[in-house]
Amino acid sequence: MTQRIHRITASFLSIGLTLLLSLTPAGSYGQAAAAEEQGAKQQATGKQEAPQQQPAAQGQEASQQAATQGVPGPIRYELTSRMELKYEQTFLKESGGQVYRILFAGSYAFSNMSFGIDELPLLKIDTPALSEGFMVGDMIFRYGWVPYVSPSGNFGLDLVTNLTLPTGDFEKGLGGGRYALEPRLFLPYKVNQSFTIVPAIYYMFTLENEEKPAQEDVSLLTLRLINFYYPSTKSYVLVEPRLYYDFEASKASGELRFQLGTLLTPNIIGSLEYEAGIGMNRPFDGKIAGVLRYLFR
Repeated sequence: MTQRIHRITASFLSIGLTLLLSLTPAGSYGQAAAAEEQGAKQQATGKQEAPQQQPAAQGQEASQQAATQGVPGPIRYELTSRMELKYEQTFLKESGGQVYRILFAGSYAFSNMSFGIDELPLLKIDTPALSEGFMVGDMIFRYGWVPYVSPSGNFGLDLVTNLTLPTGDFEKGLGGGRYALEPRLFLPYKVNQSFTIVPAIYYMFTLENEEKPAQEDVSLLTLRLINFYYPSTKSYVLVEPRLYYDFEASKASGELRFQLGTLLTPNIIGSLEYEAGIGMNRPFDGKIAGVLRYLFR
């Protein structure tokens, strides 16, 4: 219990420090790029250009666009306001049943931060023991912060914290029945114009629940190695091995994920996914999904 309290306290302190630091002047890499461009113009013309007056909203939008030019794709994604609709079907291993999920998500990006809803799910579980219509699952809020992008624009840090609310019915298997925090770290590196690699690490843990102490705690480590291949400027291929380790159950499992995405319009990305469960302790055999994302840019 003492270790859990210390862990929760440290996590809140970490999140508080992250929020405090993220409120410092942001988008420095975008400002540096703009200053460099302005200096090059002055050197070429031999005169100093007067600053152009523009509405505040337009200036903020231009700054946001400048900050995301030339950086790795995951950084651009984090710093772009978006809405998402996803349909997912999971084939369970033990019961032989299936889980259908319709997921709504969205985030608002400003400066070098973003916040929003990571998952607002509607679930339908179809197993021999349970078969009902779509019901609400656990809702997940997210906060993202990009504290650093290298001067070359090829590398950056993306810190995300997810907060899970127990809005799903635990007794029916629609949720975990506990509040949970999950800090995430992404390290995107653009190797070249055709390939970007993103190592990532998550750690999820549940918060204390005095009303329902019998529900199991979660202490889950996730390791990801996301590989983006860009055959063209309008499409991508994602290949990702993922490893899980459950500290409470002392079990490891994994999955292999594939995704094909393409730009349907200048603002809409469509993608198809397949995930295969790996290992004896895998919770499912496979998943298929289709995703539509609208980017406000």
